[in-house]
Amino acid sequence: MSLLPSELEKKLYHYFHITHITSLQEKSYQILSSGQNCIIHSPTGSGKTLAFLLPLYKMLTCGKRALIIAPSRELVLQISKIGKDLFQPLEMFVCYGGTSVNSESIKLQNIEPSIIFATPGRFYDHLHNHPEKFKQIDILIIDEFDKCFSIGFEEQIHQIYTSIHPKQIILTSATTNTNLPTWLSPKFTYISESPFSDMTEKIESNYVYYNTNAKLDLLYKILAYYTFAKSIIFVNHHNTIENISRFLKKRGIKAVSYFGDMPQEQRERAIFEIQNDCCHTIIATDLAARGLDIQGLKLIIEYDPSLTETIYKHRIGRTGRWTQNGYAISMFPIGQKPLYPSGNDLSSSITNFAAEKIPDTTNTTLYIGKGKKHNIRKVDILGVLCKQIQIRSDQIGPIAVFNNFSIVAIKSNCEYAFNTSSKIPIKIKKQKLIFKEPVPKH
Repeated sequence: MSLLPSELEKKLYHYFHITHITSLQEKSYQILSSGQNCIIHSPTGSGKTLAFLLPLYKMLTCGKRALIIAPSRELVLQISKIGKDLFQPLEMFVCYGGTSVNSESIKLQNIEPSIIFATPGRFYDHLHNHPEKFKQIDILIIDEFDKCFSIGFEEQIHQIYTSIHPKQIILTSATTNTNLPTWLSPKFTYISESPFSDMTEKIESNYVYYNTNAKLDLLYKILAYYTFAKSIIFVNHHNTIENISRFLKKRGIKAVSYFGDMPQEQRERAIFEIQNDCCHTIIATDLAARGLDIQGLKLIIEYDPSLTETIYKHRIGRTGRWTQNGYAISMFPIGQKPLYPSGNDLSSSITNFAAEKIPDTTNTTLYIGKGKKHNIRKVDILGVLCKQIQIRSDQIGPIAVFNNFSIVAIKSNCEYAFNTSSKIPIKIKKQKLIFKEPVPKH
């Protein structure tokens, strides 16, 4: 990894346990560091995010400023989380729809960010309201640019581009058949990684047939067959999610939901729970197929088959990331020929599989009905858990504070605290804490 500055190598190892960069990241580092405009074409899970973030390290520390645009809130949060680890202590600004634009504006007034992570619409709003803050943006990165342009952001991105006049533009995509708009006139250097078929050698992909009246039962056996590995269950319509969730709950499997119409805080909470081993699986529409990188995710189940091959690739690309292996299995009604997945028909093996005992999750979720609006901070919650509820610090995982509530990952073996805490008059900043979890909305 001698190509990288030593301090960057240390951060990669400390935060991500990475000891060497990929060929894609090496090529990108050399080309982007030279200031060239670039298009990175590389399959899902191949390390595109670090491919464009690593070259930024030296540029930002030398005083340049960068704007990274992504098509979804989740992808913005994903990229910014990595960026915060890499670029500390540089000033950063994260903005996306679904949160308070006024709160973001107040924060923006007090900082001069070196790097901005944003969805197109929300950044366009800030650019219009605070043009003085963005007079010098040297580098523009559009992640998943094909998605950005296809879902209606092209005009906003065009106006952003013409307003900031970046000296360097970087585009990334997991597909290679996307035409550039005419206003993107700079000459681009193309960086391509190995084709999809090569990148999915780490993913064992199979399929299974089901009887219409036994589909949910077969889903349970699939989960058991793969030893209840951390998983995503993909559906084509969010109306299906509630039925699956209710069925799995009766079988003792905790699952969280994830779809486009959910409030942003609830979507972030779902990712928090699956990331921190508080649940076994996440049931999602294809909103989750772009950009999400869930640590330890081993299994992709297509409860509803993909409508296109591109969707299929993005779905199964949620596993088999970096050096990890993964599994993918698609469910088809009897008589329907599988469209995209290769591999074997596991119908007989899974149907006859004897389900084992469902393993406990490593952590459980402690819900607290107070958040940012109540001036609650992570350190306040940590103090309450340790001093008043008497949970040891090593039993407490990440804490997330949202506007109206907070959640904590705690070890499952101290769940007694979760069950008894509501009977104890616990206060934080003279406010009585509420530990009752609200009924989820689907």
